[in-house]
Amino acid sequence: MFQALYYVSMPERPALFKKLFDDVVASGGYVIFYIHCQQYMSNPVSIQDKIANGMITRLGLPPFEETDMARISEMMTSAGFSLCHEQAVDCEMKVEPMDDEFLSSFVIWSGGTLSLERVREVAEEEYGGRKIVPYNMTFAVFRKP
Repeated sequence: MFQALYYVSMPERPALFKKLFDDVVASGGYVIFYIHCQQYMSNPVSIQDKIANGMITRLGLPPFEETDMARISEMMTSAGFSLCHEQAVDCEMKVEPMDDEFLSSFVIWSGGTLSLERVREVAEEEYGGRKIVPYNMTFAVFRKP
């Protein structure tokens, strides 16, 4: 589930996790998440969250579906999995020079209504000349008994 959960709406997640438990993962098998969580116990609003939220808001894009690890854990355990390991991972994103591949993801997300030039302009304003932006990810491992 590496960075894929954003694309599954909150109401669809319990059914997905139950299907994984019932039909996909073998007994003793694992489901691994590596996701950018919107909420953190120790740092509820990281610099990366602020920048991403600023870009999203300024570009008029819909926000990502929430990826609160506590809710994901509850849904996974409700489906029958047990949490084996959870770890916060400090990461860094290189933002200089501006990478067209990264910026084009905002163009795609907008359905083509935004130009790469507009996204670049907003990114340069939001990143404010930073070369690296720190952010947090969560690595979590669930096991099927």
